[in-house]
Amino acid sequence: TSWSAASTGLSNPKIYALAIDPVNPNNLYAGTSRGVFMSVDGGINWNESSAGLGTSAVRSLAIDVSEPRTVYAGSSVVFRSDDGGISWTACDNGLTGAVSALTVDPTYSHVVYAGTDDGFFRSVTRGDIWAQWNPGIEHMQVNTLVINPFDLSKLYAGTDGDGVFSIVLKPSLSVTSPNGGENWLAGSSQNISWTTEGPIGNVRIEFSVDGGTTYTTLAKSVPNTGRYSWTLPSVLSPRYSIQISEVGGDAVDKSDGLFSIVGCSYSISPASQVFDSSGGNGNVTVSAPGGCSWTASSNVAWIVILSDASGSGNGKVYFSVSSNGSTNLRTGTLTVAGQNFTVTQAGSPVGCSFTITPTRQSFGTIGGSNTVSVTASSTGCSWVAISNVPWIIINSGASGGGNGSVGYTVAANAGTASRTGTVSLAEQTLTVTQTGTATGSEADLFVPVVLSAAGLNNSFYTSELTLTNRGPSDAAVTFNYTGTFGGGSGKAATSLPAGQQQIVPDAIVYLKSLGVPIPDSGNRGGTLLVSFSDISSPSDAAVTARTTTAVGNGRAGLAYPGITKLGALSGPAYLCGLRQNATDRSNVAFQNLGSSTEGNITLQVTVYSGDSPFSMPLPDITLAPGGFFQITGVLASNGLSIQNGYVRVARKSGTAPYFAYGVVNDQANSDGSFVPPQLEEAGPVTGIILPVIVEASPFSSELVVTNWSAQTRILHFEFVAESIQTSDKTARFSRTLQAGEQVIIPDLVQFLRDQEIEGIGPFGTVQAGALFVTAEGGDSHGVFMGARTSSPGGGGRYGLFYTGVPYGTTSTSAAWIYGLQQNAENRTNLALVNTGEIDNSQDTFKIEIFNGVTGQLAGTIDGIMLSARRWMQIGAILAPYAPGVTQGYARVTKVSGANPFIVYGVVNDGSRPNERTGDGAFLVSFP
Repeated sequence: TSWSAASTGLSNPKIYALAIDPVNPNNLYAGTSRGVFMSVDGGINWNESSAGLGTSAVRSLAIDVSEPRTVYAGSSVVFRSDDGGISWTACDNGLTGAVSALTVDPTYSHVVYAGTDDGFFRSVTRGDIWAQWNPGIEHMQVNTLVINPFDLSKLYAGTDGDGVFSIVLKPSLSVTSPNGGENWLAGSSQNISWTTEGPIGNVRIEFSVDGGTTYTTLAKSVPNTGRYSWTLPSVLSPRYSIQISEVGGDAVDKSDGLFSIVGCSYSISPASQVFDSSGGNGNVTVSAPGGCSWTASSNVAWIVILSDASGSGNGKVYFSVSSNGSTNLRTGTLTVAGQNFTVTQAGSPVGCSFTITPTRQSFGTIGGSNTVSVTASSTGCSWVAISNVPWIIINSGASGGGNGSVGYTVAANAGTASRTGTVSLAEQTLTVTQTGTATGSEADLFVPVVLSAAGLNNSFYTSELTLTNRGPSDAAVTFNYTGTFGGGSGKAATSLPAGQQQIVPDAIVYLKSLGVPIPDSGNRGGTLLVSFSDISSPSDAAVTARTTTAVGNGRAGLAYPGITKLGALSGPAYLCGLRQNATDRSNVAFQNLGSSTEGNITLQVTVYSGDSPFSMPLPDITLAPGGFFQITGVLASNGLSIQNGYVRVARKSGTAPYFAYGVVNDQANSDGSFVPPQLEEAGPVTGIILPVIVEASPFSSELVVTNWSAQTRILHFEFVAESIQTSDKTARFSRTLQAGEQVIIPDLVQFLRDQEIEGIGPFGTVQAGALFVTAEGGDSHGVFMGARTSSPGGGGRYGLFYTGVPYGTTSTSAAWIYGLQQNAENRTNLALVNTGEIDNSQDTFKIEIFNGVTGQLAGTIDGIMLSARRWMQIGAILAPYAPGVTQGYARVTKVSGANPFIVYGVVNDGSRPNERTGDGAFLVSFP
């Protein structure tokens, strides 16, 4: 009905957990983002109670009801206090994942349960030792735990997106098996750990192999706490049961029916694989119970095992097949875990020619079967058939010599969109198309500008276009080009197969080739709406543009993503970090993203000086649907003479969405930096993360900070990098910005060195890490932060611009990066930041790299570990981790850890460092 504040003494308002002493209700504990606080007067006053725990975020609390001075706190690990919160000890032996839930068993108080983002854990030693206990919730994120007060043997676990689970507790008996609990291996050594409660003396341990009908005594009289090892009988029994009883008394605990006892059995998948004459790599999956060992060997020299020639339990064997110089078909065998894996390889096609009939075949949604005829120029010409998609299965004639036929089956299409697959057959390609069950999703992506046009200082800009369909369905792609200058508006269409990415070197030339009536020459440019249809999800589609100009020994320019409906603007926005001086000039551009039915919009543009309280509105801009308008040298336009400034843009009339961006151009080499818009009406911002600040010869980072709010902001900065010479690798400084002020610091690290900021070493030490900013008072709304990292070249500087990411808008589980390249002209770096927004815990990541040409998974990087608030970069990622892939895209998945993260890419001019210009184009990530 009513509430009153009870927070006196709490220095941090983020409260995650509360617990009340079951004996003295005046004693309260609070888990906060800065440790544990305690109240002894029913919540009227609070004091920090975190000795030994520090300022770790505490998200769960639990009290031992039988001894209330024993309190547990869940953070990155579990902490225990035995003195009512005065001091704490970390209890993390065997525990993985950040702890979000805790409860103490009310019957056996030495038994504690924990829910983490890596599953469900149990300790039978008051938290000293933990073991993952997975009654159906292995590796799920467990957010909350509660024991049924009417049935103390039952616990409920609430998970993150997987529902609620009911768990029957066996608190005083812990049993292990060699493969983590799925089964026991006949004849193997096993362990029991036990702890009993109360006045129980010695106990006996009994074992049953028939589910509890009869028992065999393992130990007649042992202490009521201990560990016992024994060897299982070499028999295959259906279920086991273990019982602990008081000597001369009744059973005190029983564990039965949990595991099967099994012998060693093996299977492999697949059983065979076919290669063409060029050879390649493959793998075989081994399935076996834990503890069952196996080996792999090859019976021919041309099949070489690359890794995992032996193992235990489940595993995978990787192998390579060398090229076949003979025209003859050949077969070889891998013996894996006692099973035969057959490799078939076609001979060299030298001197041979083939034809297949038919070359195309269409199927309906339900699929079906068909055959393909092969005609060879000689009976000695061998060939193979290889399906390039899993839904086309080769049934017969997978290899042969001379004339022959191949039978195949097309599986039913459960997707909504049509799909296309191929079979590589006798050096020819069979194309198979199949309709979907219904019309799929659609996605509209607006590219603010594509062009083929001259600029200042003898520059000539063209726009590269990257189209990505990461989904499982083929996409129909429609282009709607609105010419702003040079004429030639029109529409065109194409398709993009499932999983594939297409990089178009020149968008204007490409659109002309598809039939858009753009003139053959002259300066041409405009906006481009790219519509994907028949896709499984709108998020499966992406478009990125990169506009560059040729310079002395390479190219220089900038990149920008296609704008989704969510990225379109309706309210006021700011374009920050603009400047007009001897080295740089700034343009701003505006677009109407609406359809023809939504009509014109009018935009009001106001220029602000970052050095003084001066502003001036510019003439209104009216744009038709798809329209584009640029103000070149905006700070020097309309009679202005501003060196450091920013722009506010607002829709004055009309209802269609719009977009706006800025470009900072180098006066000497014409390199551009793309400046995205910042929303004026965004909610409260607790902090901002700038992904990276660099000082690594020849690169350095310029910092832009803008306060377009109406209040003075006192900003606190923390630069975190491994080379910073402080205990926590952090250099700290503060800056006051008046309302409307913008500060541009050309070389931030040198600036900090000049200011004698603690931790900044001498010039020459590589500095690279993220920059974190918070405003005094807790709200950074109205503050913009950006950076331009660049190096000298072409008489000026080549570089890229990127903006700070507000807390709460970073990635939490997975993110995608598109447009990766590795060729004679380009390479792509990929970088990660653990934002440390939640706590000081480490994140672990997996990166999957997909070949943009084929759509297939081309490489995986596992086990990337990154501490809180740390930055890392993988240079030229395609070369070492997806060799031979010239263009692709990547999915970054957080495997474990509590903190969100930032991922971005940089396309650099030059196949390796110190080649061509080295200019970079920033690639943002997508969910």
